[in-house]
Amino acid sequence: MAELKNSGDGNRIESLTNPLVKELRALRTHKGRVEQRRFLAEGERTLAEAAAAGWRAEYLLVAPGAARGVVPADRTVDVSLEVLEKITGRDNPQPHLAVFAEPEAASRDLEHSQRRRYCSRRHHPRW
Repeated sequence: MAELKNSGDGNRIESLTNPLVKELRALRTHKGRVEQRRFLAEGERTLAEAAAAGWRAEYLLVAPGAARGVVPADRTVDVSLEVLEKITGRDNPQPHLAVFAEPEAASRDLEHSQRRRYCSRRHHPRW
């Protein structure tokens, strides 16, 4: 698990070399998302939609001055803007970034079979 500084009311990451920063930065690539079975979501609106759909974040990273608790999360971490830039690869990142676990394999398989069934019905000449 990554090192987090205790800032009294939560945890804070300021170092660009923090292991969690490196771990989350890997989620920008397809390979990283597949290996970790997690993905990043950015922005207050996107996170509000995820919360409304019942998703719970593993991590919620919050920039200085941004509201906390935008989405239910196992851990909320205060981070510097530089850390958000490093993780997202953007010069002007959103103040909220969340890490979500990929849905379980069983639900993915069901979803895939439903999608396949829908596609085959839609394109099959008899249906």
